[in-house]
Amino acid sequence: MNVERILTVGIIFLILISLPSETFTYANEIENGRTLYVGGNGPGNYTHIQDAIDNASDRDTIIVYPGVYKENIIVHKSLTIKGIKENEMPTLEPENENRSVAYLIAEKCRIENFVIRGRVYVISYGHVIINNIFEGDGGGITSPNTVEDIIAYNVFRGNGYSGINLDDSYGVEVYNNTFAGDYYTGIYLSDCAKLKIFNNVFHSMSKGIFGGSVYEIKIHSNEFFNLKEDGIHISPSASYNEIFENKIFNCSRGIYIGGGTNGDNVFHNEIYNNSLGIGILLGGVKVFENNISRNKNGIYLYNVFSMRVGATIIFSNNFIDNEEQASFVDAYLNIWFNNYWSDWHFPFPKIIFGAHCIFIVPPWFVCYPWIQFDLMPSLKPIKWWENGLCNLHGIDLDNWQ
Repeated sequence: MNVERILTVGIIFLILISLPSETFTYANEIENGRTLYVGGNGPGNYTHIQDAIDNASDRDTIIVYPGVYKENIIVHKSLTIKGIKENEMPTLEPENENRSVAYLIAEKCRIENFVIRGRVYVISYGHVIINNIFEGDGGGITSPNTVEDIIAYNVFRGNGYSGINLDDSYGVEVYNNTFAGDYYTGIYLSDCAKLKIFNNVFHSMSKGIFGGSVYEIKIHSNEFFNLKEDGIHISPSASYNEIFENKIFNCSRGIYIGGGTNGDNVFHNEIYNNSLGIGILLGGVKVFENNISRNKNGIYLYNVFSMRVGATIIFSNNFIDNEEQASFVDAYLNIWFNNYWSDWHFPFPKIIFGAHCIFIVPPWFVCYPWIQFDLMPSLKPIKWWENGLCNLHGIDLDNWQ
């Protein structure tokens, strides 16, 4: 019996070593996916990206040589499509300018190392879109109903409504991107949950991040500057979101949250040299441990009623050299506590001036002064970053008395 086994194994071994090497190569390609080439001068290379897609199989990789490819591609298989070199990116631009330049229909695709002139429309989930340059009229990404995509290390420098449009999306990560150009907003959000948006740069457009009906999203460690309108604008119906460790400067409004929010937290941000640092409509927000400095108005509350969405709590922030440190109109039952005010050095409650307005006959109304108090203001700057955190902007609070 042992002799038969030895003979059988020996025969199989002889058959395998007699097979041509191409057999093993093919078997390995079947397991790990083949590599197809577009452009260049290699034998069998495709002229068009779509031809390579049509002849590929799931898990294949399509390598694209430098050049301009005028196509509207439809990616209907799970593929990696990438430019061969980061410093010599191929350009993909639409043949039909009335359609998106690329449609990602299959799941788990990867698009990398392209200059993309137009819109990428993402229908399925699990994609990685990385290290591309989006430019031109309407250039960017639209992702309705997508889950767990990664959009990273891209440059968005086109024009149109948004660089990235996420609608009804869940678990998407957007990081290490740069947004500039003539966009209305860098990232537009609608009906999204559990997103992570971090380490991005937004400048020289209208709004950085704009959206509503967002839940449990984290916006952190981004930089917003030279924006015509808002750095971050979240409203309406936003709940349990966190905005933290961002740097926002030279904008019209730094952070604006409104429209019936509940449980949102704004903390550890550097907000300076804006017309308005933080604006809150309707309330339900906790604002704590931020550096808010050199704005025309540090924080403004409007039409805030705690019985609707919970109390608005502003505590342990540093308000430094704002032309108007804080103000409010028709904002009631807010809690101000333990903030540092650079213009207040007395061991008793700090007065915060606002107004109460009454409509007579719309649109006519009359307003009269109203006051609130920071019940226990801090008499020295609050160094919240010493609790294992950092002072993002590097404001030297040791020099503030």
